[in-house]
Amino acid sequence: MERIVSKEWFDYSNKALDYIEATKDIIRVTTDFIEKNHKEWITENDARANFFIGIKKILQSAQLDYTNLRYCLIDINF
Repeated sequence: MERIVSKEWFDYSNKALDYIEATKDIIRVTTDFIEKNHKEWITENDARANFFIGIKKILQSAQLDYTNLRYCLIDINF
């Protein structure tokens, strides 16, 4: 694959994915705590619980988009 960006950028860009994954881990712990200690927040669609669930979905989408960018859109033949 011939890339339109440098190998250094490609290697460095792994760190961004690591930061996203670390943030998702924090959100997982937080949502587990909410589910365990505040079940009514989940069943009543409380904004406090939905905030973390929404952020997790945004991060998952960002991770997928970023991965697509790294592997597909930087290929000169794409």
